[in-house]
Amino acid sequence: MATKNRFAPISSVNTAPELASNQSASIQSTSYNAEIYEAQSIPAPSPIFASNIDILIKLHTDFINLIGTKNFSFKSNSKNLKIETIDSEAYQMIIKHLKEKQIEHQTYQALEQRAF
Repeated sequence: MATKNRFAPISSVNTAPELASNQSASIQSTSYNAEIYEAQSIPAPSPIFASNIDILIKLHTDFINLIGTKNFSFKSNSKNLKIETIDSEAYQMIIKHLKEKQIEHQTYQALEQRAF
């Protein structure tokens, strides 16, 4: 007993060799695009954890004036403030500002700067 293929109107009429060559070209294109994306992606800098901050709003306005509104984000809990930046340039500027203001902070060393 044979049934009618209900997907026949939307399927293309390709022979097996044409279908195989189209699939291999598609796979090669996809892998090439993935390699380009991996080469262009840059990891985000490590988060900065600051503590003992008296005036959070003042620090927030200082960062806006220093690096802009879209280059960092704040997350806070009862003990710490977590500062995340978009790029390493903004990260370095925030670290410098925290050191100048003598605000207690900690962060992790970037993979590129590690000795091992």
